Amino acid sequence: MKKNIFAIAVLISSLMSLYNSFNVHNTIMDSFKNSHPKEIFKVWHTVYKKGSEYNINTELGINKYKTFKANLQIIEKINKENRGYTLGINHLTDKTFDEVKQYYNLIDFNINDQRNKLRALASANLDDYEEGANIKPKNLKYNWSAINHTSFCRPIRDQGQCGSCWAFATVGLLEALWQLKNNKQLSDDLAPQQLVDCDTTSNGCNGGWIQGPIQYLLKDKYMDFETEYPYTAKDGTCYQDNVTNHSDILTKGLKMSWSAESVHSILLDGAVGTSVQVTSEFCMYRTGVLNTQCTGWPNHAVVIVGYGLENNVEYWLVRNSWGASWGDKGYIKIQRNDANKSSCHLTECGVQPQI
Repeated sequence: MKKNIFAIAVLISSLMSLYNSFNVHNTIMDSFKNSHPKEIFKVWHTVYKKGSEYNINTELGINKYKTFKANLQIIEKINKENRGYTLGINHLTDKTFDEVKQYYNLIDFNINDQRNKLRALASANLDDYEEGANIKPKNLKYNWSAINHTSFCRPIRDQGQCGSCWAFATVGLLEALWQLKNNKQLSDDLAPQQLVDCDTTSNGCNGGWIQGPIQYLLKDKYMDFETEYPYTAKDGTCYQDNVTNHSDILTKGLKMSWSAESVHSILLDGAVGTSVQVTSEFCMYRTGVLNTQCTGWPNHAVVIVGYGLENNVEYWLVRNSWGASWGDKGYIKIQRNDANKSSCHLTECGVQPQI
């Protein structure tokens, strides 16, 4: 029976390349959820194509299984507690939380420092910018009927083993704003690799924040397309000046938001780039509205693409860059609740370029 289970997993995994479906991984893993942890690990190792990283029978493979089993126990425990969200297996399940932070180069940064950098950047380069308390909600009373800009977003992408969340957040933000403004699709994805290679104010795969690429783009730089500047998940040499087929996206202004109220306001005009503190439960998120406690600094760049109400809980809808099999089709709902910091700093340093 064990061999049959593994054989089925291998067959399904081989067929996955024929289907571009966000839920293939989750559907396969859910079908084995009642199996022994060792069998689940074997299936997972095949489905997520981990064979190129390690053999499950080596010392590394045995240690990875121990971590996988521990994470599986955490997932099962929390899901039984009915917290309003569920956790699930994904490509990170064989990693400890510290290993995930290392994998994505999740580096804490001070929100006040980033605000000051944005202020200085805007005042030195732009005539058209609004900041923090100067951005008032369009309605004094919140209307928590859902706003959802995902229809203006390009497909979810995967940054891989590179601390380039800031580049993916920037291109995801610009794509959504351009498609909303023009009410049509871009001809291609924008190129995060251009920012990894060419934005010298950021640190490539070693991390950065949205302020860096905005500063880069304000120098009359156009964003290139993915087909012209493909992603490698590695630091490279900038060749932006050799690309002839650019997009027409230029940054002309900037809105900067320091609160949930002002984020709510500018979301009416499109997506908002920001940062969030990643927790261990964030890494394992599957569905529902995440409401974990956060006490540290933000360490990961994302895009807020909407808000809404689920089971009487207010949430922000957030686009991530860890692939479509992570989370809820690549997105996560985070509770809007400033009192206990469950928004994990999501609305404390938001930006929306004017294009």
